[in-house]
Amino acid sequence: MENINLSLISGDLLKEIYGDFAKPSVQSVGKALGTVFDIVFGGLSYFPQKGNIYLKNNLERYRKKLENVPVDNIIIADPQIGVPIVEKLNYTTHEEISDLFTTLLANASISEKVVSVHPSFISIIEQLAPDEAKIIAHLSTNPTIPYCNINGSFYNDGAILQNSYNILIYHATDLPWQIDFYTKENIGAYLDNLVRLGILSDEKGTQIQEMSLYKDILEKYNYNHIKETLDTSVYRNVFIDKSFYALTDFGKLFIKACIKD
Repeated sequence: MENINLSLISGDLLKEIYGDFAKPSVQSVGKALGTVFDIVFGGLSYFPQKGNIYLKNNLERYRKKLENVPVDNIIIADPQIGVPIVEKLNYTTHEEISDLFTTLLANASISEKVVSVHPSFISIIEQLAPDEAKIIAHLSTNPTIPYCNINGSFYNDGAILQNSYNILIYHATDLPWQIDFYTKENIGAYLDNLVRLGILSDEKGTQIQEMSLYKDILEKYNYNHIKETLDTSVYRNVFIDKSFYALTDFGKLFIKACIKD
């Protein structure tokens, strides 16, 4: 094991959080984050920070992600990445968000993975709800999200308007059956935000080839019942728009850097 020289601040923090500095993975933390700790805590009231349970829990999560990495593969984390993340680990409480931050920090500390790390990913994580982090984890193994719009075309004063309709169900997906959401009512807003952040693109007007996925969605939303109970005094018929969300290249890089392999 190489000898790792730490400042008093970094050494004290590691002892406070991890107790046993002799563990290889703790020494890896010291090697990667010693400079970052000095920057973050050197100019602050340091000692009150040591009792921060969020920081302890989040840095323990980070340590575990380095546990099986040879110390020779550990590099000093770029302060541009490490400083803002460690500052946020002081108050990050949701496990889903902490996992993104600590995985990004771990990859910034590993020589063969640092190439996937981009500073903008920090601000992306800051703008995510925990449920959106769950969707991103889902996307790591399911890079497309098929959806259906269930539409009702309607009458107006007795005249059929061929191109006029209401969307009865907007962007129906199978995500409520795939992910254990905290607030599943907000799925539409979550997907809109992931599009806004550049993680997803809405491929409106384009269908995926596996049509059975759309059939499954319609069954889950009880499409036949919607047709049978349609208010025919208002709607002429029901029709479906089929499309999907797809991971962007930026989204793929974000997942590579922020979701554990």
